[in-house]
Amino acid sequence: MLMCQCANWAALAGHATLTFLRVFTHRDTFLIS
Repeated sequence: MLMCQCANWAALAGHATLTFLRVFTHRDTFLIS
């Protein structure tokens, strides 16, 4: 149970990081252009 919850949190953190990077990169490109 604990391992499953830990993996779930890791997946959530990874998804949040990817989303943040995508939005940040898109905003940066938008500001440049």
